[in-house]
Amino acid sequence: MVEEIAEEHGREVKEKTGLEMDAYFSATKIRWILENVPLARRVLERGDLLFGTVDSYLLWKMTGIHATDHTNASRTLLYNIHRGEWDEDLLEIFGIPREILPEIGDSFQDYGPSDALGAEVTGVIGDQQSSLLAHGCTSHGEMKVTYGTGTFMLVNSAQELHEIRGILTTVAWSSDSRRTFALEGSILSSGSVIEWLKSMGLWSDEIGEETSLFFVPAFAGLGSPYWDQRARGLIVGITQYTDRRHITRAALESMAYMVRDIAEVMGEKVKVKEIRADGGMTRNTFLMKFQADIMGVPVLVSREREMTSRGAAIAAAIGVGNASLHDIPGVEYERHNPEGDDGWREERYGRWKEAVRRSMHWSPG
Repeated sequence: MVEEIAEEHGREVKEKTGLEMDAYFSATKIRWILENVPLARRVLERGDLLFGTVDSYLLWKMTGIHATDHTNASRTLLYNIHRGEWDEDLLEIFGIPREILPEIGDSFQDYGPSDALGAEVTGVIGDQQSSLLAHGCTSHGEMKVTYGTGTFMLVNSAQELHEIRGILTTVAWSSDSRRTFALEGSILSSGSVIEWLKSMGLWSDEIGEETSLFFVPAFAGLGSPYWDQRARGLIVGITQYTDRRHITRAALESMAYMVRDIAEVMGEKVKVKEIRADGGMTRNTFLMKFQADIMGVPVLVSREREMTSRGAAIAAAIGVGNASLHDIPGVEYERHNPEGDDGWREERYGRWKEAVRRSMHWSPG
Protein backbone atom coordinates (compact mmCIF):
# COMPACT_ATOMS: atom_id res chain seq x y z
CA MET A 1 0.00 0.00 0.00
CA VAL A 2 2.79 2.41 0.96
CA GLU A 3 4.65 1.80 -2.28
CA GLU A 4 1.53 2.31 -4.38
CA ILE A 5 0.71 5.62 -2.69
CA ALA A 6 4.34 6.75 -2.77
CA GLU A 7 4.61 6.13 -6.50
CA GLU A 8 1.86 8.64 -7.24
CA HIS A 9 1.88 10.97 -4.24
CA GLY A 10 5.21 10.47 -2.45
CA ARG A 11 6.63 13.88 -3.30
CA GLU A 12 3.46 15.71 -2.29
CA VAL A 13 3.25 13.83 1.00
CA LYS A 14 6.90 14.62 1.82
CA GLU A 15 6.51 18.31 0.98
CA LYS A 16 3.34 18.75 3.02
CA THR A 17 4.15 16.62 6.07
CA GLY A 18 7.96 16.66 6.34
CA LEU A 19 7.79 12.86 6.69
CA GLU A 20 8.80 9.94 4.52
CA MET A 21 6.17 7.66 3.01
CA ASP A 22 6.49 4.73 5.40
CA ALA A 23 4.23 2.27 7.20
CA TYR A 24 5.81 3.56 10.43
CA PHE A 25 3.31 6.45 10.57
CA SER A 26 -0.42 6.59 11.29
CA ALA A 27 -2.18 7.23 7.98
CA THR A 28 -1.51 3.87 6.33
CA LYS A 29 -2.50 2.06 9.53
CA ILE A 30 -5.83 3.93 9.62
CA ARG A 31 -6.49 3.14 5.98
CA TRP A 32 -5.64 -0.54 6.48
CA ILE A 33 -8.04 -0.79 9.44
CA LEU A 34 -10.84 0.87 7.49
CA GLU A 35 -10.31 -1.50 4.56
CA ASN A 36 -9.74 -4.73 6.49
CA VAL A 37 -11.65 -4.57 9.77
CA PRO A 38 -15.42 -4.84 9.13
CA LEU A 39 -16.32 -3.69 12.65
CA ALA A 40 -14.38 -0.46 12.15
CA ARG A 41 -16.38 0.26 8.99
CA ARG A 42 -19.69 -0.37 10.77
CA VAL A 43 -18.72 1.85 13.69
CA LEU A 44 -17.63 4.56 11.23
CA GLU A 45 -20.99 4.40 9.47
CA ARG A 46 -22.73 4.85 12.85
CA GLY A 47 -20.60 7.95 13.48
CA ASP A 48 -18.95 6.38 16.55
CA LEU A 49 -15.38 5.90 15.31
CA LEU A 50 -12.51 8.15 16.44
CA PHE A 51 -8.81 8.10 15.65
CA GLY A 52 -6.06 9.31 17.89
CA THR A 53 -2.50 8.66 18.95
CA VAL A 54 -1.83 7.58 22.55
CA ASP A 55 -2.12 11.12 23.88
CA SER A 56 -5.57 11.47 22.31
CA TYR A 57 -6.73 8.25 24.00
CA LEU A 58 -5.44 9.42 27.38
CA LEU A 59 -7.07 12.84 26.97
CA TRP A 60 -10.35 11.20 25.99
CA LYS A 61 -10.30 8.93 29.05
CA MET A 62 -9.27 11.71 31.43
CA THR A 63 -11.24 14.71 30.14
CA GLY A 64 -13.74 13.48 27.53
CA ILE A 65 -12.08 15.76 24.95
CA HIS A 66 -11.06 14.37 21.56
CA ALA A 67 -7.85 16.31 20.93
CA THR A 68 -4.14 16.10 20.26
CA ASP A 69 -1.32 18.61 20.00
CA HIS A 70 0.79 19.72 17.04
CA THR A 71 3.74 17.44 17.93
CA ASN A 72 1.67 14.28 17.79
CA ALA A 73 -0.42 15.44 14.82
CA SER A 74 2.78 16.01 12.85
CA ARG A 75 3.57 12.26 13.04
CA THR A 76 0.48 11.02 11.21
CA LEU A 77 1.13 11.81 7.49
CA LEU A 78 -2.13 13.77 7.59
CA TYR A 79 -0.86 17.06 9.05
CA ASN A 80 0.28 19.97 6.88
CA ILE A 81 3.41 21.11 8.68
CA HIS A 82 3.43 24.45 6.86
CA ARG A 83 -0.13 25.42 7.79
CA GLY A 84 -0.38 23.59 11.11
CA GLU A 85 -3.64 21.78 10.36
CA TRP A 86 -5.11 18.57 8.93
CA ASP A 87 -4.71 18.61 5.16
CA GLU A 88 -7.75 17.87 3.01
CA ASP A 89 -5.65 16.65 0.07
CA LEU A 90 -3.79 14.17 2.28
CA LEU A 91 -7.06 12.93 3.77
CA GLU A 92 -8.30 12.28 0.24
CA ILE A 93 -5.06 10.52 -0.79
CA PHE A 94 -5.30 8.12 2.15
CA GLY A 95 -9.10 7.82 2.08
CA ILE A 96 -9.59 8.95 5.68
CA PRO A 97 -12.67 10.93 6.82
CA ARG A 98 -11.93 14.21 8.58
CA GLU A 99 -14.59 13.66 11.26
CA ILE A 100 -12.65 10.87 12.98
CA LEU A 101 -9.59 13.06 13.62
CA PRO A 102 -8.99 14.95 16.90
CA GLU A 103 -8.86 18.72 17.19
CA ILE A 104 -5.31 20.09 17.35
CA GLY A 105 -4.19 22.18 20.33
CA ASP A 106 -0.92 23.49 21.70
CA SER A 107 1.67 21.52 23.66
CA PHE A 108 1.37 23.98 26.54
CA GLN A 109 -2.36 24.50 27.00
CA ASP A 110 -5.14 23.87 29.51
CA TYR A 111 -7.16 20.98 28.08
CA GLY A 112 -9.61 20.95 30.96
CA PRO A 113 -10.15 19.15 34.27
CA SER A 114 -9.70 15.43 34.86
CA ASP A 115 -11.80 13.82 37.56
CA ALA A 116 -9.42 10.86 37.51
CA LEU A 117 -6.43 13.09 38.24
CA GLY A 118 -8.15 15.70 40.37
CA ALA A 119 -6.30 18.32 38.33
CA GLU A 120 -6.22 20.13 35.00
CA VAL A 121 -4.42 18.59 32.02
CA THR A 122 -2.09 21.40 30.94
CA GLY A 123 0.50 19.74 28.73
CA VAL A 124 0.42 17.38 25.75
CA ILE A 125 3.65 16.60 23.90
CA GLY A 126 5.12 13.77 21.83
CA ASP A 127 7.68 11.34 23.19
CA GLN A 128 10.88 12.55 21.52
CA GLN A 129 9.88 16.20 21.57
CA SER A 130 9.36 15.89 25.31
CA SER A 131 12.92 14.59 25.70
CA LEU A 132 14.26 17.50 23.61
CA LEU A 133 12.47 19.90 25.95
CA ALA A 134 13.77 18.13 29.07
CA HIS A 135 17.36 18.50 27.85
CA GLY A 136 16.75 22.24 27.58
CA CYS A 137 17.36 22.22 23.80
CA THR A 138 15.33 25.38 23.31
CA SER A 139 17.72 27.19 20.94
CA HIS A 140 18.46 26.62 17.27
CA GLY A 141 20.97 23.82 16.63
CA GLU A 142 20.76 22.18 20.05
CA MET A 143 20.21 18.44 19.83
CA LYS A 144 19.69 15.23 21.78
CA VAL A 145 19.67 11.48 21.12
CA THR A 146 17.41 9.02 22.94
CA TYR A 147 18.61 5.42 22.93
CA GLY A 148 15.64 3.15 23.58
CA THR A 149 13.86 0.36 21.71
CA GLY A 150 14.53 2.61 18.74
CA THR A 151 16.96 5.53 18.69
CA PHE A 152 15.94 9.09 17.86
CA MET A 153 18.02 12.19 17.16
CA LEU A 154 16.24 15.55 17.34
CA VAL A 155 17.72 18.96 16.52
CA ASN A 156 15.92 22.20 17.33
CA SER A 157 15.48 24.15 14.07
CA ALA A 158 13.48 26.99 15.70
CA GLN A 159 11.07 28.53 13.19
CA GLU A 160 12.96 27.15 10.17
CA LEU A 161 11.54 24.34 8.05
CA HIS A 162 14.40 22.46 6.36
CA GLU A 163 14.06 19.68 3.82
CA ILE A 164 16.88 17.15 4.02
CA ARG A 165 16.72 13.86 2.17
CA GLY A 166 16.09 10.99 4.59
CA ILE A 167 15.47 13.29 7.57
CA LEU A 168 12.06 14.04 9.04
CA THR A 169 10.72 17.48 9.85
CA THR A 170 8.51 17.62 12.89
CA VAL A 171 6.95 20.05 15.36
CA ALA A 172 9.06 20.29 18.53
CA TRP A 173 6.34 22.07 20.56
CA SER A 174 3.78 24.82 20.23
CA SER A 175 2.56 27.61 22.48
CA ASP A 176 -0.05 30.29 21.76
CA SER A 177 -0.29 28.86 18.21
CA ARG A 178 3.43 29.57 17.64
CA ARG A 179 5.28 26.42 16.59
CA THR A 180 8.93 25.47 17.06
CA PHE A 181 10.26 22.89 14.61
CA ALA A 182 12.84 20.12 14.79
CA LEU A 183 14.75 17.84 12.46
CA GLU A 184 14.54 14.17 13.37
CA GLY A 185 16.43 11.04 12.49
CA SER A 186 14.68 7.79 13.44
CA ILE A 187 16.44 4.44 13.92
CA LEU A 188 13.80 1.73 14.01
CA SER A 189 15.72 -1.05 15.81
CA SER A 190 18.38 -0.51 18.46
CA GLY A 191 17.59 -1.53 22.03
CA SER A 192 15.25 -4.18 20.63
CA VAL A 193 18.33 -5.78 19.06
CA ILE A 194 19.73 -6.48 22.52
CA GLU A 195 16.52 -8.25 23.49
CA TRP A 196 16.80 -10.33 20.33
CA LEU A 197 20.41 -11.25 21.07
CA LYS A 198 19.45 -12.34 24.58
CA SER A 199 16.50 -14.40 23.33
CA MET A 200 18.81 -16.16 20.85
CA GLY A 201 21.51 -16.82 23.44
CA LEU A 202 23.94 -14.54 21.56
CA TRP A 203 24.35 -11.81 24.18
CA SER A 204 27.54 -11.56 26.21
CA ASP A 205 28.21 -9.36 29.23
CA GLU A 206 31.83 -9.29 28.09
CA ILE A 207 32.72 -7.20 25.03
CA GLY A 208 35.05 -8.77 22.46
CA GLU A 209 38.03 -7.11 20.81
CA GLU A 210 37.62 -5.05 17.65
CA THR A 211 37.27 -7.20 14.52
CA SER A 212 35.92 -6.84 10.98
CA LEU A 213 32.48 -8.01 12.16
CA PHE A 214 29.55 -5.69 11.43
CA PHE A 215 25.89 -6.05 12.45
CA VAL A 216 23.17 -4.17 10.54
CA PRO A 217 19.97 -4.39 12.66
CA ALA A 218 17.46 -3.86 9.85
CA PHE A 219 14.83 -6.04 11.54
CA ALA A 220 12.00 -3.74 10.41
CA GLY A 221 13.85 -2.24 7.49
CA LEU A 222 16.06 0.82 7.80
CA GLY A 223 14.87 4.22 9.02
CA SER A 224 16.76 7.50 8.67
CA PRO A 225 18.47 8.39 6.45
CA TYR A 226 17.82 5.35 4.21
CA TRP A 227 14.08 4.64 4.62
CA ASP A 228 14.33 1.23 3.01
CA GLN A 229 11.44 -1.00 4.11
CA ARG A 230 12.95 -3.94 2.20
CA ALA A 231 16.31 -3.88 4.00
CA ARG A 232 16.90 -6.82 6.33
CA GLY A 233 19.26 -7.59 9.20
CA LEU A 234 22.79 -8.63 8.40
CA ILE A 235 25.83 -9.94 10.27
CA VAL A 236 28.90 -9.88 8.04
CA GLY A 237 32.53 -10.73 8.72
CA ILE A 238 31.99 -13.97 10.65
CA THR A 239 34.99 -16.27 10.95
CA GLN A 240 35.58 -19.54 12.81
CA TYR A 241 36.86 -17.45 15.72
CA THR A 242 33.71 -15.29 16.05
CA ASP A 243 31.88 -15.74 19.34
CA ARG A 244 29.12 -14.04 21.34
CA ARG A 245 31.47 -11.33 22.61
CA HIS A 246 32.18 -10.16 19.06
CA ILE A 247 28.51 -10.28 18.02
CA THR A 248 27.54 -8.28 21.11
CA ARG A 249 30.19 -5.68 20.34
CA ALA A 250 29.07 -5.39 16.70
CA ALA A 251 25.43 -4.98 17.75
CA LEU A 252 26.29 -2.17 20.16
CA GLU A 253 28.55 -0.48 17.62
CA SER A 254 25.73 -0.56 15.06
CA MET A 255 23.67 1.85 17.17
CA ALA A 256 26.51 4.38 17.20
CA TYR A 257 27.11 3.97 13.46
CA MET A 258 23.42 4.64 12.72
CA VAL A 259 23.51 7.82 14.81
CA ARG A 260 26.50 8.95 12.77
CA ASP A 261 24.57 8.14 9.57
CA ILE A 262 21.94 10.64 10.66
CA ALA A 263 24.46 13.24 11.82
CA GLU A 264 26.30 13.06 8.49
CA VAL A 265 23.12 13.96 6.62
CA MET A 266 21.96 16.56 9.13
CA GLY A 267 25.37 18.19 8.79
CA GLU A 268 24.04 19.91 5.69
CA LYS A 269 22.14 22.25 8.01
CA VAL A 270 23.37 21.67 11.56
CA LYS A 271 26.90 21.00 12.79
CA VAL A 272 26.89 18.39 15.59
CA LYS A 273 29.25 19.67 18.30
CA GLU A 274 28.12 17.36 21.10
CA ILE A 275 25.45 14.76 21.80
CA ARG A 276 23.12 15.02 24.79
CA ALA A 277 21.98 11.48 25.43
CA ASP A 278 19.27 9.70 27.41
CA GLY A 279 17.33 6.44 27.36
CA GLY A 280 17.86 2.93 28.66
CA MET A 281 20.79 2.09 26.37
CA THR A 282 22.88 4.96 27.77
CA ARG A 283 23.57 2.70 30.76
CA ASN A 284 25.90 0.76 28.49
CA THR A 285 29.23 2.53 28.98
CA PHE A 286 30.86 0.80 25.99
CA LEU A 287 28.16 2.13 23.65
CA MET A 288 28.46 5.70 24.94
CA LYS A 289 32.27 5.67 24.69
CA PHE A 290 32.16 4.18 21.19
CA GLN A 291 29.57 6.77 20.15
CA ALA A 292 31.95 9.56 21.17
CA ASP A 293 34.86 7.84 19.40
CA ILE A 294 33.13 7.16 16.06
CA MET A 295 31.59 10.65 15.95
CA GLY A 296 34.63 12.53 17.23
CA VAL A 297 32.46 14.65 19.54
CA PRO A 298 31.70 14.51 23.29
CA VAL A 299 28.69 12.51 24.46
CA LEU A 300 26.90 13.89 27.53
CA VAL A 301 24.80 11.23 29.22
CA SER A 302 21.92 12.46 31.35
CA ARG A 303 21.98 11.09 34.89
CA GLU A 304 18.18 11.35 34.78
CA ARG A 305 17.12 8.34 32.71
CA GLU A 306 13.44 9.22 32.17
CA MET A 307 13.83 12.46 30.24
CA THR A 308 10.55 12.00 28.39
CA SER A 309 8.64 12.02 31.70
CA ARG A 310 10.65 15.02 32.82
CA GLY A 311 9.77 16.86 29.60
CA ALA A 312 6.06 16.08 30.01
CA ALA A 313 6.17 17.53 33.51
CA ILE A 314 7.91 20.66 32.18
CA ALA A 315 5.24 20.98 29.45
CA ALA A 316 2.50 20.77 32.07
CA ALA A 317 4.28 23.36 34.23
CA ILE A 318 4.53 25.75 31.27
CA GLY A 319 0.89 25.13 30.40
CA VAL A 320 -0.26 26.04 33.90
CA GLY A 321 1.98 29.11 34.03
CA ASN A 322 4.51 27.84 36.58
CA ALA A 323 7.47 27.73 34.17
CA SER A 324 8.66 29.01 30.80
CA LEU A 325 11.02 27.94 28.03
CA HIS A 326 13.59 30.34 29.50
CA ASP A 327 13.86 28.75 32.94
CA ILE A 328 13.98 24.99 32.35
CA PRO A 329 15.87 23.23 35.17
CA GLY A 330 19.43 22.18 34.34
CA VAL A 331 20.42 18.55 33.74
CA GLU A 332 23.37 16.74 35.31
CA TYR A 333 25.49 14.85 32.75
CA GLU A 334 28.25 12.27 32.65
CA ARG A 335 30.74 13.23 29.93
CA HIS A 336 32.50 10.88 27.48
CA ASN A 337 35.22 12.54 25.38
CA PRO A 338 36.24 11.04 22.00
CA GLU A 339 39.40 8.99 21.55
CA GLY A 340 40.98 7.55 18.41
CA ASP A 341 42.28 9.34 15.33
CA ASP A 342 40.40 10.38 12.20
CA GLY A 343 42.03 7.64 10.11
CA TRP A 344 40.65 4.88 12.34
CA ARG A 345 37.29 6.63 12.55
CA GLU A 346 36.85 6.93 8.79
CA GLU A 347 38.10 3.42 8.04
CA ARG A 348 35.61 1.85 10.45
CA TYR A 349 32.74 4.02 9.26
CA GLY A 350 33.52 3.21 5.62
CA ARG A 351 33.27 -0.53 6.37
CA TRP A 352 29.94 0.08 8.12
CA LYS A 353 28.55 1.87 5.06
CA GLU A 354 29.51 -1.10 2.90
CA ALA A 355 27.68 -3.48 5.28
CA VAL A 356 24.56 -1.28 5.12
CA ARG A 357 24.69 -1.27 1.33
CA ARG A 358 24.67 -5.07 1.31
CA SER A 359 21.63 -5.22 3.61
CA MET A 360 19.44 -2.93 1.49
CA HIS A 361 16.62 -3.98 -0.86
CA TRP A 362 16.95 -7.58 0.35
CA SER A 363 13.33 -8.55 0.88
CA PRO A 364 11.31 -9.10 -2.31
CA GLY A 365 8.13 -7.84 -0.63
